[in-house]
Amino acid sequence: MNDTKPSVFVVDDAEDQRMLVTAILGMDFNVIALHSGEDCLAQLEHTLPEVVLLDIHMAGMNGFEVCKKIRSKYSAEVMVVIFISGSESIVERLMTYEVGGDDYLAKPFHVEELVKKVHHRLSYLLRFRALQQRTTLAMSTAMEAMTSSAELGLLLSFIRSSMALNDVNGLASELTKSLEEFGLSACFLINRSGGYVLYGCDGESMEGKVLLGVGHEKSIYEFGRRVIFLRKNVRLLIENMPFGQEEKYGRLKDNLLILCDCVNARAESLRILQLMQQERDKLMEQVLKRSEVQLNSVRLKLDHHADATHRIMRKMVDELDERLLFLGLDEDQEKSLRRLADQTHENIESLNEINVEIYASVDNVMQDLYHLVQKDT
Repeated sequence: MNDTKPSVFVVDDAEDQRMLVTAILGMDFNVIALHSGEDCLAQLEHTLPEVVLLDIHMAGMNGFEVCKKIRSKYSAEVMVVIFISGSESIVERLMTYEVGGDDYLAKPFHVEELVKKVHHRLSYLLRFRALQQRTTLAMSTAMEAMTSSAELGLLLSFIRSSMALNDVNGLASELTKSLEEFGLSACFLINRSGGYVLYGCDGESMEGKVLLGVGHEKSIYEFGRRVIFLRKNVRLLIENMPFGQEEKYGRLKDNLLILCDCVNARAESLRILQLMQQERDKLMEQVLKRSEVQLNSVRLKLDHHADATHRIMRKMVDELDERLLFLGLDEDQEKSLRRLADQTHENIESLNEINVEIYASVDNVMQDLYHLVQKDT
């Protein structure tokens, strides 16, 4: 077999048809004749042709079923599929495109028509491959250096931004932004003091259940395009890693490990800060309650003191009235003494009124303290 020639599969359960097509194309192509769709799929495991000439009506798998199988693994940029059928049905022609075929040839066909279609489709395929190779070579050289530099910039940007964040939701938003800038589709969960919180999916989705259920036996689980990164405070599921692109895959994996370490550290610090804030709020609440109890106790004592002072003064005035009768004082002296007693009583009552102002001031202070605590929480 001449490996410099393009390869063509001729798949037809009619032997005479296989022999005819092989004779027509044998000078220009390496022709492999196959008598069934099953044989075609089996041969594809060993040889990838440029063109597959596929009969539609065959025993076993028909041509449409075979084409679906081919297109499930190989795109039109890998190989061309041309259907050959004894029917001129428009339905079959439409089905050709629906299942991923590239062209259609009705039996009986002219030799020139067959050769023209094969060469025409093959020329498109080869030109596309050449263009793709040139483009890939040019772009990969230029992009490699720029990509590495850009990805490092994204990591540094995330680290700077995350250090200024004060809550987990902000951290999750910044992580989502960074992953989008990396061109990655992802969901993740972050640990906070109340437990894990999911972002990008919910607990009933397959992704959410995986993230909630996966253990920490390993720090990374790789399933082709899907990769799970695990840290104490973050679990990250990437759904579109560039599997098959070894260099890009490895670079992205290293960057994502660094990203997860940063998120893990910041989430831990935020969790500790939240716990410290909760302890502070709890302590402040306890202090306020103790202060309120103590101030209420002082208030009761002041009230008791005011009542006792009032009773003592009242008793003193009453006793003074009784004893004035036996002191032998003239009328002016009695009036002077009574005025002195009344004035002293009024002065003491005035002092008791100051207690009301003290109570109001204390209440205002307590309200200000409670508002301050509520504002901080």
